[in-house]
Amino acid sequence: MEYEKITSSFFDDLPVLITGGAGFIGSRIVKKLVEHNARVSVLDDLSTGNLDNLDSVIDRITFIKGDITNSDTCQAAATMQAIIFHCAARISVPESLDRPLEYTHTNVMGTCNVLQAAHRCRARVIFSSSAAVYGGKNDLCQEDAVCTPTSIYGLSKLIGEQYCRQYHALYHVPSICLRYFNVYADRPSGSMYEIMHNALRTNQPLTIFGDGTQTRDFVSLAAVVQANLALAQLPEQYLNGQAVNIASGKSISLNELLRCMRAKSPNYTGKITYQAERPGDIRHSQADTAKLSHFLTIGEQQDDVCATPARRFESRG
Repeated sequence: MEYEKITSSFFDDLPVLITGGAGFIGSRIVKKLVEHNARVSVLDDLSTGNLDNLDSVIDRITFIKGDITNSDTCQAAATMQAIIFHCAARISVPESLDRPLEYTHTNVMGTCNVLQAAHRCRARVIFSSSAAVYGGKNDLCQEDAVCTPTSIYGLSKLIGEQYCRQYHALYHVPSICLRYFNVYADRPSGSMYEIMHNALRTNQPLTIFGDGTQTRDFVSLAAVVQANLALAQLPEQYLNGQAVNIASGKSISLNELLRCMRAKSPNYTGKITYQAERPGDIRHSQADTAKLSHFLTIGEQQDDVCATPARRFESRG
């Protein structure tokens, strides 16, 4: 599922902030916002992000090197912003088990700082969450399901979502939580899809953790970026901290994915090995995307309302 429809004038001259904007997903959001003539600021400490990701737009954005765990930094970066795309986070499931305090500090306290800054400057927040909040599920992941994360990373994202809902309930901060499933792209990302693709393309050894029967719902980076921009345009009544799955709605096992990839790389002779599942990894993942489809339809119906900058946030007074 690709989400291509974006109201071209919605972001014209609109001040927006992207935390983690030099990272894998954040940098693509930055570039798309620049295409739509937004006034883009990026907050990133470059601990995992890279300015090379922003080379093509660096002269058209404001870059702030800073850490979301510093409340003053967040406040200064958020001043006068209309929307904050909050992408900054620590994102490794295995690493989160080894460094739980760091993940809690960055992903929980950092998100709290962003929400507090949004409250003070009256911005809406588009929060990058994760399917890791669900934990192990054998059926479709629906947004209203009970979440039982199996990693500190997943837990930190779930707590971030809860902060979004509380900041809406207590302080009327508009927000929406985007639960990304397995994002892939034609650039280095560290995702299983990209690791498998690159190994076969370069004839390198490949290690699969688990027996390969585990399933994943893969969604393209382009679709994730389009969903961010589309849902940021929703009328404020929908920005109540609720979660939305960002996924294809289809599932495939790693063995089946590998078979498909090998069919396209018939000369591959690298060694493929299977190792024990990593702690925190889930067995199966497939999203229910009905809510996403519904919200995208609402967005299309709002085109006329959102067409002029003066009316984009009129409901906020």
